[in-house]
Amino acid sequence: MRAATIVSSGQALEIQERAIPKPIGKEVLIKVEAAGVCHSDLHFRDGAYQMGGGRILQLHERGVNYPLIPGHEVAGTVEACGESVLEFSLNERVLVYPWMGCTICRSCELGDEHLCVHPKSLGLYQSGGYAEYILVPDMKYLVPIGDLAVEMATTLACSGLTAYTAVKKVEKTQAQNVVLIGMGGLGLCAIQLLAYLFKDIFVVAVDVDDRKLEEAQRLGADSVINSKTEEAVEEIKKLCGGGADCVIDFVNMSATASLGFSCLRKRGSLILVGLFGGDLTVSLPLFPMMSISIEGAYTGRLSDLHKLVQLAQKGVLQPLVSKSYSLDEVNQALNDLENGKVLGRALLKP
Repeated sequence: MRAATIVSSGQALEIQERAIPKPIGKEVLIKVEAAGVCHSDLHFRDGAYQMGGGRILQLHERGVNYPLIPGHEVAGTVEACGESVLEFSLNERVLVYPWMGCTICRSCELGDEHLCVHPKSLGLYQSGGYAEYILVPDMKYLVPIGDLAVEMATTLACSGLTAYTAVKKVEKTQAQNVVLIGMGGLGLCAIQLLAYLFKDIFVVAVDVDDRKLEEAQRLGADSVINSKTEEAVEEIKKLCGGGADCVIDFVNMSATASLGFSCLRKRGSLILVGLFGGDLTVSLPLFPMMSISIEGAYTGRLSDLHKLVQLAQKGVLQPLVSKSYSLDEVNQALNDLENGKVLGRALLKP
């Protein structure tokens, strides 16, 4: 099979020939219909996260080994099954849940495999979907999608799931307004989820790209702000009646996290999602004085991916894919994403 491979960090991906895996036991071989191109794939190509203050976290320090086939948003059809697989039939269309854990740590026991202390995620710690086939270690990680369009299904495994995890955290804040920073695939999905889960909440979309802000308005944002303006913080506060109840930062770089923190009212919550990198310096007395909270949100549960697929099948979510690339165009796809040329999400179609 052909596979786009990160041979070593910091280099362009190479198209390699690999043997097609043969499933045994509970394993399932999936013929890839499409794989989403995610910002996380840029970090894995580059081999590091920017931690701020000149500090860099090398991915090999997190247990990532090269060569690696990336790609964790994967939809396709069942090509072959191990002898213990009884629940799926050949040619059945499925979405792969990639956030696999060790199954024995406390996080895994609670159903939070995506927060496992010894993660085994597909496309990150083992071969992913930038290939013609992908071997899934256990049939339980497959979600049937029926006739759901691949442009809708694929992005649910990360973009949709991560947005859903972040949006669910809004409920405990009892927010009347939410500010969403970053109108990429996650931010645009979050607008739709907020409209479905919280009927009367006021949503402000923030980005530096007017084209993305127009898309945010089309999908239901009540107001949009271009954060390149010097008055962005004051404009956001005014729209939110003096300050934001909740801010979700889907970029999570120093500038956006600082912007989000500065917009909060008393009792406000800042939810950090993106992995762009950087650091945030804040005055500690503000936390007790304003009763502010900051927390993170990372991917999501297998059970929630099943729920997302159901929502997509009901038409609650619109597909956000604007570009598709062949496997041979993988480096162009990553470069376009890095340079802000992708609206929403992009797909690789082997």
